[in-house]
Amino acid sequence: MRRSVGHNFKKYFTFDQKEIRDIIITVLVIGFIFSFKEWGEETFDMIVGLQNLFNSIVIVGLAFLVHEAAHKGFAIGKGYEAKYRMWFPGLMIGLLVTVLSNGELFFLAPGFVMINAISFHRVGHYKPFLTYKDNAIISYVGPLANIVLGLLFKVLGSFPLINESLVMKAMIINAWLAVFNILPIPPLDGSKVFFGSRLFYFFGAGFIVAAAILMFVASTLTTILASIALALVTLGIGYFTLEKGK
Repeated sequence: MRRSVGHNFKKYFTFDQKEIRDIIITVLVIGFIFSFKEWGEETFDMIVGLQNLFNSIVIVGLAFLVHEAAHKGFAIGKGYEAKYRMWFPGLMIGLLVTVLSNGELFFLAPGFVMINAISFHRVGHYKPFLTYKDNAIISYVGPLANIVLGLLFKVLGSFPLINESLVMKAMIINAWLAVFNILPIPPLDGSKVFFGSRLFYFFGAGFIVAAAILMFVASTLTTILASIALALVTLGIGYFTLEKGK
């Protein structure tokens, strides 16, 4: 079984040409969005702007790769394959919102994960179709991976000689990506989590939103513990408002 799982990872943990194209376009656009207000302090500065654009693209690229790798890893482990697909309308809306608000507002809905069963490995080991539960878990780990990456950057920022502004930018980008992706809006990850299990959604979304805020004002350990506590609160709210009595 271990050899089978390892073989599956080697075979299916890849990015096809369409994924690579979609990821490149998405990273460039989202990188531009996050650097929109960073083209000079008081006057336009091309050199400063290009530097900040490059930094944003690198950070967004890392955030997207970690996000999609989490989807792929969990999907393969459960007998599925996950592929990133750009959502062009969401990407253009995000760009338009940024331009019209002069970079004051964000709308990040650039794409979604497409999950399918690996047909060859279904028989005897895996379910013959994508279940709501598996869809929810695989979809959730993407935004969660961005929170984990944001916290890792927070820890990295405590070391000397580390560029604090870049660390802060990396935390902000990962926090925003996690929060927007967990929204229950199709085709974002959050919609699949919500339809898979509403209680799991309330707990998971509560943790991600709390961590995305607390990582900027509290220590890493406090962020994790407080986010779990707040997630339990949102779970309770979800249970008593939607599930109790059904």
